Amino acid sequence: MIPKLARIFFELFQLPPVDFNDKINPDQVPKWDSIGHMQLVAALEKEFDIKLSVSEIMEMMDVEGIISTLQKHGITE
Repeated sequence: MIPKLARIFFELFQLPPVDFNDKINPDQVPKWDSIGHMQLVAALEKEFDIKLSVSEIMEMMDVEGIISTLQKHGITE
């Protein structure tokens, strides 16, 4: 799962994979604004073939939250 997330963050936000970690949040990624967040949601839903609820979308305030949400959907790798 981590390599896929790193790729998504590089494609959407130009965050180099070497800088990707589970503590990354919108304050550290300039392009991760409200529009970027919705693009991220769409990319996650497509990549992992899931549908995120509004509450899940609101809880994904950092990479750690994204990982936790994906794990709730049974995604572990």
